[in-house]
Amino acid sequence: MYNKLLYNEREFSLVLVLVNLIPIISLSFPLNGFQYGNTLYQMGILLLITILYIVVFFHILRQLLIHRLVLIMAALLISVIGLGILRDFNFNYIYLVYFIGMIYLLSFQVVKLEVLLKITNRIYSLYVLLSFLLYLDIINLNGRELNNFHYNIFGYNFETFIGYYGSTASIDSISLFVALLNLLFNKGKSRWLIVVITVIISIGTLRETPFVALILSLFFIQCIKYIGKFIKYFIPMFIFIAFFIPYSIIQISNSASIIKEFFVTITSARTPIWNQMLDIYINSNVYGKLFGFGNTELFKITPFGKYDIISGYQMIEVINPHNNYFTILIQYGLFVFFGFLIFIIYKLRKIDDFKFLLIIFYILIIAITNNQIFTFHFPIYLIWLILLLNNNIIIKNKG
Repeated sequence: MYNKLLYNEREFSLVLVLVNLIPIISLSFPLNGFQYGNTLYQMGILLLITILYIVVFFHILRQLLIHRLVLIMAALLISVIGLGILRDFNFNYIYLVYFIGMIYLLSFQVVKLEVLLKITNRIYSLYVLLSFLLYLDIINLNGRELNNFHYNIFGYNFETFIGYYGSTASIDSISLFVALLNLLFNKGKSRWLIVVITVIISIGTLRETPFVALILSLFFIQCIKYIGKFIKYFIPMFIFIAFFIPYSIIQISNSASIIKEFFVTITSARTPIWNQMLDIYINSNVYGKLFGFGNTELFKITPFGKYDIISGYQMIEVINPHNNYFTILIQYGLFVFFGFLIFIIYKLRKIDDFKFLLIIFYILIIAITNNQIFTFHFPIYLIWLILLLNNNIIIKNKG
């Protein structure tokens, strides 16, 4: 039987710095703009993966967990085989290797809540600083077209806030996430200052999806309280297949325009993208459905031309599903998709703290309309999710 190891603040700070700053620094070099194909970006990711697995193997050797060593080697072997069967190598497939390593490392470590929250706030502060430097045109992403929006509010021309990665989606959800963490767990004097600032930043993106995610999370908590704890096992199932719901309803209703407009509004125009990509996925070959396509470039679409919902954007080509679960399904196939779902449901069985459940549901729900939740862009989501699912966060004297 293994013993979970307690991270001290210095050790955990080092881990978080590595997994959060390497992507940011890698994306800051002026080579070919903001691209996954950027050489330094790929080098940064490979460096992150290497360091991560050095820590993993060090932990295995320190505890002499030979059976764990066999499991992690098997997982890596499966990932390497997956890379080998791809016709065209795509760097996004490395995400699966990263994900496996993070799950392993954080499943056998515990951390104090105040340490995790303090470091989260510091990482977020750095990210917000870079975001506002970008927003004010003091720095730029070297050719990356910024995905922000202009509105006229009471006669004032307002440009929505954007995150350092170049879009409103890169800062809206993470800001409300940090606000929620501090509201629930921060007992210090800075609590309300952080909450107010982060909520203002999230509102400044003029995106509804983070607040819809929070409302749904609170609704699910109430369902668990008044209906029963068994409900929490069905919630991830609903979340994982949410991208398929509007597609099914629209098909049944003969593409009624009022229904399409409703889903477009609550998902920030994601449903036209999901619907066209689902058409392609449903009509794809069985091998691709089961084992994935390695990337989403095969699913290039022009959603706003086909559905003609947003005038002036008919010719925009999209290869980003704008949904982390749909991305997992396309890249890795049904086996990995359902494996992830089963992992979440299995881990939820021991989570009874409503504050922890609220954070878990929020993270899972924002992944419905955001493609960056379980990637290198924001490792902090994955860190909180895995630690919470494993009951590895210590609150004062409680385990």
